[in-house]
Amino acid sequence: MAMRDVRWVVTVLVAMAAAAMAQEAEGEGEEATAGGCSFTATVPWTWSAPVEVDLAQRIQAKSDNPLALHAICKCPAEKSGDVSTNCECTGQNEDDCDAYSRIMAYIFLFMERFMGVIIHINDYSQKYHIENVLFWTILGTIFFWFGIGAILYSEIKAVIIARERDERDRLVRIAFRGRSKMISPVRLAGST
Repeated sequence: MAMRDVRWVVTVLVAMAAAAMAQEAEGEGEEATAGGCSFTATVPWTWSAPVEVDLAQRIQAKSDNPLALHAICKCPAEKSGDVSTNCECTGQNEDDCDAYSRIMAYIFLFMERFMGVIIHINDYSQKYHIENVLFWTILGTIFFWFGIGAILYSEIKAVIIARERDERDRLVRIAFRGRSKMISPVRLAGST
């Protein structure tokens, strides 16, 4: 990923975090529900199918829920003419609607939209047994770069040898040095 792309991703995430904190400060979109809370996360993109993002299941770790998030965000499918989506997020208690939960909801919704393959790699692995595919992809990539390196090395070496030979011939031509007995006077056809 190019540095400019990384900066773009970080800028988008920071902007979404700022929007989440501003929304928290204004108190917009938060409603008290029976035994929990809810908030609306507005994202500047749409989905072709309805999406449900469970923040408790997003981070795979040895413990059940290392981030202590229990909010679930449901985003509707794209309607004609939509340029943004209002995702309804509900939590089990008031802590699931604080600024931290909102920021993580924006981050996970961003990841769900733009990094879906990476996010769902465990599901794909279980369904399609892609461990072997990943292994061979990584191994193939390593061999590919070794091959590119070998080709570049051989091409650079050939250019260096050709330039050195041309320089020796030039020095002989201007009588700066004599022809060595080690250098064969036979040249390739077409060379001078």
